[in-house]
Amino acid sequence: MEWTIVGSKKKKPPTIKKVKEIPMVQLKKPVIQQNTHTEKVNYSELNKLKKIEEETENFTVKRVPKDVSQEIVTKRLNKKWTQKELAQKCNLQVKDIQTIENGTAVYNGNLINKIKRILG
Repeated sequence: MEWTIVGSKKKKPPTIKKVKEIPMVQLKKPVIQQNTHTEKVNYSELNKLKKIEEETENFTVKRVPKDVSQEIVTKRLNKKWTQKELAQKCNLQVKDIQTIENGTAVYNGNLINKIKRILG
């Protein structure tokens, strides 16, 4: 009796292709309806694309202000607590306290108030 190997084909790893960045105006072209006598352009689609292209609003994530983070650090040090002790009392992880004290955490008013309340 002879044994044969079944399903031994090696799969090639997926390849990542670089995609060129295409401006929004080129992604959607206005719809042109062709009639026998005239051509109609969908201007509402053009206006939407112009608004997207002209968008200049600045989107930023609000971080913990430096004065708030310094206040938390000084209160914690005055009580002679470590970051680990403060994290346990606030029911948080140590990395959360670290990011808040560094000022790199995303601002969460409820969390900041909880820490301030515990620190007194």
